[in-house]
Amino acid sequence: MVKNKRLLYGILEVCIFVGICLFVYLSRPILLTKEQKESIISGIATVRYIPLKGGFYGLVSNDNKSYDPINLPKEFQRDGLKVKFKARVSKDRMSIYIGEQLLKL
Repeated sequence: MVKNKRLLYGILEVCIFVGICLFVYLSRPILLTKEQKESIISGIATVRYIPLKGGFYGLVSNDNKSYDPINLPKEFQRDGLKVKFKARVSKDRMSIYIGEQLLKL
């Protein structure tokens, strides 16, 4: 019986330790690398309907840069709409449209 209690206390200590480690790991702030921080852009742009290859809605910023937003919500898909945006540049995909930079809003 004594051996079983020691074994149970040992298992309990390990479980508590693992629980604390998981809590600390999961509650840590999400840290962005310098490269990830630099890939976040923001600005003011106009939504434009581009009638190429079936058409899509793109963003043209005030400094005339063109962007292809991957996930532009339906309510913002209106040609001529002025929007303020903050997005991450998508580096794992490529746009099929020349001069367009993919964004994940």
